[in-house]
Parts: sequence; C-alpha cells; structure tokens
Amino acid sequence: MKFLLDNCFALRTAQAIAALRGGDGKPVCHQHDKFPLDASDEAILRTLAEEGGWTILSGDINLARLRHQRRALRAHAVTVFALAPGWLELPLWEQAALLIRRWPEIAREAEAATAGTMVEIPVNPAAAFKRLDR
Repeated sequence: MKFLLDNCFALRTAQAIAALRGGDGKPVCHQHDKFPLDASDEAILRTLAEEGGWTILSGDINLARLRHQRRALRAHAVTVFALAPGWLELPLWEQAALLIRRWPEIAREAEAATAGTMVEIPVNPAAAFKRLDR
C-alpha cells in the first residue's frame, strides 16, 4: 500500500510519516514529490490508478463529497481518506501529532479497503472512521 498526502498537508508532515514508517516497502509521499504543481486532479487520479496500490490522504473533504469528484474516484478506483472539517484549523504540530497517532488505524483500514473506498477521518481521536457514500 502506497500513500499520497495531497497539497492540504505540509510537505514536512508527509516526510515525517515516511521517516517513521522506515523501510517497510510501503511508501508515503507528498503530492509535490510525485506530481508537478499544476497537475490536475484527473491527471493525478489517472496516474495513481495506472500504477495501482495507492491511497490518497486528503485535507479536502469535498474530494469525497462532491458528485463529480466521487465519480472520478469511482472511475479510477482510488481509495481516499479525507480529513473531517476541523483538521485544517489545527496548528501544524497538533495536526501532525494526530495524524501520526491515527496512522496505524489508517494503514489497517487502507489495507482492508476495496479500491475506490472513501473514508472520513474525524478530528476526535476516539471517534471511528466514517465510510462515505459513493
């Protein structure tokens, strides 16, 4: 399983998670590491689908909520974990700490998910992940 953190995340957050995962063969990268700054969502989804095995972590809940975005995700069968509202208002350190705290759960859910699954990650660390309608 490979993870791509989108532009809503700080590059340093992706680098920290990648470093913590070590050499487990399951890379974590930031969108800037893999795509040009002007890459469209469609181009990103197409590339990830062609390569296979990718899960996107997005700070944009609309990626999984808007009809045209859901349609594109279904068409490309890319799994998305989207941050619930409130995440992006957290200071960088709190956001990174919470993401790291939930990482084992994210990794397990991503491994078990069917391609194209959309999941919301709540801000409350005790709250369960929420599957989003497709």
